[in-house]
Amino acid sequence: MKILEENENGLKLKTNDGHVITYPYYNPLHTENLIPKLYKFAKEHDLLMKDLKPKANELKVE
Repeated sequence: MKILEENENGLKLKTNDGHVITYPYYNPLHTENLIPKLYKFAKEHDLLMKDLKPKANELKVE
């Protein structure tokens, strides 16, 4: 995970899988253990995207 910038919506992150996401301001930014929370947020997004991606054997060819 890499923090790209802080903008009006929150912190813009690039996940390990290359997704660009925003950690919104309604999540507390000025808190202890922020970095582990950001890593968890990014990792959960990557796992969600892997789950949503269709598997090769599930694709229908017509």
